[in-house]
Amino acid sequence: AKETTKFTNKDITVIPFGIDINSFIKRRVISIFKEDEIVIGTIKSLEEKYGIRYLIDAFDILIKRKYSSPMKLLIVGEGSLMNDLKNLCRQKGIENLVTFTGKIPQEQVPDYHNMMDVYVSLSIDDSESFGVAALESSACSNPVVVSDVSGFIETTKDGLTGLIVPRKNKEAAADAIEKIICNKEFAKNLGENGRKNVEENYNWETNLQQQIA
Repeated sequence: AKETTKFTNKDITVIPFGIDINSFIKRRVISIFKEDEIVIGTIKSLEEKYGIRYLIDAFDILIKRKYSSPMKLLIVGEGSLMNDLKNLCRQKGIENLVTFTGKIPQEQVPDYHNMMDVYVSLSIDDSESFGVAALESSACSNPVVVSDVSGFIETTKDGLTGLIVPRKNKEAAADAIEKIICNKEFAKNLGENGRKNVEENYNWETNLQQQIA
């Protein structure tokens, strides 16, 4: 919208990419994880611009801090960095704590969001123009941790629906995740606020009507 104002004096309406709030909703699913495990996860293409290696680095930092509850990292998606990222996990000695699912059917995406306790997306490039997966996880009442790229700044309310951290900063990401997993009430509030944010602003039925109008 900001760019478009350079070429027109007409009023500009921004209509967001909507979320199916009936499919993406908090519910119990058959999880691949144990009940007592804290699951930190992401759903992204395994490409450089999505900063998956920074998530692995942040997870490694958290593992070394030794929490009372066991932690697992869930990485959903496929891409050219799959082998590199698996090797990184092996180098750090955390390969047994990280699950790579590869590509999953679209209809299973809500199930995987519901296996997570915290959704994390640490993209490093402003080409992340919206961050739909983070909003899908918010719709499932998950707290989110995202980097400060333009798409996330637009859709995530820092401290209200999630936490925003500087891109390429594994320590800041680890601290943000820790803040959430160590405070259940804070995590619950972020998740509930995230769901409300999606219902009020990113319901695809409402967004579709805005387009038609």
